[in-house]
Amino acid sequence: MGRLLRLFNEWEIQLLVLLSFVLQIFLFFTGSLRQRGAKFLSGIIWIAYLVADLLAVYALGLLSKSQEENTTHKGTLTENHPLAFFWAPFLLIHLGGQDTITAFSLEDNSLWLRHLLNLIVQVVLALYVFWKSTAWRNVQQLLVPGIFMFIAGIIKYGERTMALMKGNLQNISGYNNSEESKLNHQELDQDASYSSIVCFSLDSAPIVRYLFAGFTLFQIPHGFGATTWRSYARSDEVQLAKLAKLVDVELGIMYCDIYTKAAVLRTRSGIILRCTSQVSALVALVLFAANKYCVWLTRISWMLVTSNIIGWPEEKPLWSNRMGQYSFLSYVGCEEKPSSPWLEHVMSMIRKMAKTVGKLFWLSKLLDTKYEEVDKDIIESFAKEIKVILQSPFGGGQKKQWRHLSRFLRSMARELSDNFSAVIIRLHILTIIHLSEVSSVDVETAALVGVCWKLSNYMMYLLVTHPDMLQITATSAESVLEGFYKKFMMMTATGNISKHVILQNLKEFLSKEDSTLSLPEPCKETLEETRDMWVRIIMYAASMSRPKTHATQLARGGEFLTFMWLLMAQKSLGASRELGSDGFHTTELHRILCFTFLC
Repeated sequence: MGRLLRLFNEWEIQLLVLLSFVLQIFLFFTGSLRQRGAKFLSGIIWIAYLVADLLAVYALGLLSKSQEENTTHKGTLTENHPLAFFWAPFLLIHLGGQDTITAFSLEDNSLWLRHLLNLIVQVVLALYVFWKSTAWRNVQQLLVPGIFMFIAGIIKYGERTMALMKGNLQNISGYNNSEESKLNHQELDQDASYSSIVCFSLDSAPIVRYLFAGFTLFQIPHGFGATTWRSYARSDEVQLAKLAKLVDVELGIMYCDIYTKAAVLRTRSGIILRCTSQVSALVALVLFAANKYCVWLTRISWMLVTSNIIGWPEEKPLWSNRMGQYSFLSYVGCEEKPSSPWLEHVMSMIRKMAKTVGKLFWLSKLLDTKYEEVDKDIIESFAKEIKVILQSPFGGGQKKQWRHLSRFLRSMARELSDNFSAVIIRLHILTIIHLSEVSSVDVETAALVGVCWKLSNYMMYLLVTHPDMLQITATSAESVLEGFYKKFMMMTATGNISKHVILQNLKEFLSKEDSTLSLPEPCKETLEETRDMWVRIIMYAASMSRPKTHATQLARGGEFLTFMWLLMAQKSLGASRELGSDGFHTTELHRILCFTFLC
């Protein structure tokens, strides 16, 4: 046992440096996956992000301790491995992090001053380790490459601190009215290429940054060209696919600016520092290669100092491009049956236990949440409704008619402003009942049914998993769902019942909740109105949401609500618009989005 402990003590620092290197490689390849919503790796990336810094700091401390012991003991680290002092600048490079992830959450950026203090302390400690080491005194030709590696390490760590500072949404000082910050790119047309969209998005990044920081369009300084930015999106000549791709690229740029080093590397000073660090590392590696002791270190070091080139391929979305799905049927135990009878029995037992201890809502949220891709039909539904809204009475057009849902929506209007959560759940149950009664199976009807399912389940998903994004909800979804669940179960027989029976009970449940309620007849026109109803409700929720919640969700791949919030801002819709030149206020817009169609 004592021999193993001595062996561990001799190789402790080597193991720490190797483990730190492995974590950096892991973050190098997985950091960018968060942009597209890799939820299955989120916990592992978070642990690696935290442990990587702790390991590098601890290893630097052990190195300084080893240099002190070198004066009184034999067989120390420096004697056994003369190049150990070169690990100090490598650890600085580790502390500088990877280009693909500088902040794990939005709150990390607000701690940039703490990272600045850590930068000073760790650089001083690394210089102390280097100075106390006797290896470079014995091998003078290692002094010059060691200095170059320190330059690369200090710049690398400094880039991370600068990225955290620029990623702080409260720090708007980096975007001023200088000429390079203005929107100088020519206005896009219908035939704009993907590269033109990317260039336009990069030029308009300060405008989007102001929106995510909580500014309205009319609070943004005039020098940034917000008028040009809005006029492009409002143009009728712009194709829907190009407009959707523009929002997609803008979300990708905002993710990179907040959570990676992109904001630093787009500045003139950032480019100079990056070139200096890369040249310094290259010179040091060339000098290493000329030394017979360092061939193995040269190969590993090159992997440490190279950086990833982040590309924006046109065919891949720059956010998760998914919609969360949650259904009331899952909450009442009428979810899709597992493929295995044994698994079905296990899930049933788990739900009963969760219900006994009062954790049914938490378990249902964990197990019953699913995800669907945001397809072309979804985007077209919102684009069509935005066009209708812009042509509403406030925009000079005709008022939208609700021939099949008018009576039902009018009955819901009384509760909309007082208990938004309850209205959403009732509308969701109505959608479930209505879609279950649709008998037509033609392609167009099937597509409408799919869109209605996605939109209805997505609003329930937001209500259950992200209530903080719905600023309009005064009551918690858990309490409202539990209230509905208790009332519903009182009129439902115990034991295993079919989905058909549950749907019939839901229909009776809605009728008892409101005796004046009139359910619409199932038909294609009703499906279209149901789709448009959910589109407007989601738009209303997006317009009332807080920008900070959208910036937070970008770290998890982004929400479809964020996509719509930014798209609406470009269409001069939503709370980001405030009072416009045409004279109507945000409250009027809210009436257009949700209340006017209830009258």
